[in-house]
Amino acid sequence: MASGVYKIINIINNKVYIGSSINLKNRKIHHFYKLGKNEHCNNFLQKSYNKYGKSNFLYEIIELCDESNVINREQFYIDLYKSYIPMNGYNILQKAGSCLGVKRSQETKNKQSLIAKSRPPISDETRKKLSDSHKGFKRKQESIDKTASANRGKKRREGTGAKISAAKKSKKISEKMKNMLRVMNLGKKNSEESKIKVSNSLRGKKRTEEQKKRMSDAQKGRKITESGKLRISNSMKGRYARGKHKMAKKIINVDTNIIYDCITDAAVDFNVHRKTISRWIYEKTENKPNFNFI
Repeated sequence: MASGVYKIINIINNKVYIGSSINLKNRKIHHFYKLGKNEHCNNFLQKSYNKYGKSNFLYEIIELCDESNVINREQFYIDLYKSYIPMNGYNILQKAGSCLGVKRSQETKNKQSLIAKSRPPISDETRKKLSDSHKGFKRKQESIDKTASANRGKKRREGTGAKISAAKKSKKISEKMKNMLRVMNLGKKNSEESKIKVSNSLRGKKRTEEQKKRMSDAQKGRKITESGKLRISNSMKGRYARGKHKMAKKIINVDTNIIYDCITDAAVDFNVHRKTISRWIYEKTENKPNFNFI
């Protein structure tokens, strides 16, 4: 299996196509197979082949080289022949191994879109394999810095932000995906560094009335599970106990005459959120415990 640089030459007008491959024999077969079926990806070469016929095209190996060096040598011969200039050759790209500068017709885009849409969905087994292969993978700091540097200062074109926003709004996450995300994030804890970053990014931000309404509507009718109540209770225990917080005030349950050092202690005793106790203090309601500040 030979690797190197080759050229396809039109013996009528001497135009050339320069390419490289790690398997020159297979590449030759592939080129002429696609040209013969009128399916070659290079439109310029395909049209010329259709016009002049197979007998007027020759495949020649220019140079054999190591696999790691084929792109560099291909670039050398593209520059030498200037095959990216239409009067000299059929190369679409000026740079070897790149798609930079390729302009695809709307017909080609539509074909690519149809092919992508007709692909079968990825199976759960394949998804799991992909997930497992990425577990524990961390990008190098150098790579992160390069990406950040490349995107720094970039501005989206006018209207792009609105398009992205509209696309996200119309996209609905399935219940299956929601459950998967819940399971993935269950028990995950952010590092202190992460918490500080999130806190700093949100500091000073003000929510719009629309955002507030959406958040309010999302919470309406939502019930806290018993396990959720227990977690809240445990997390609040002693947080505002008297002597630990200067704003803590004693309260009394008028019905039982039990005195609590703070609202949180009462919330723990009744197994409810401290805001519920506050509501009972300020909004006297029938069939609810009667609390007052001392």
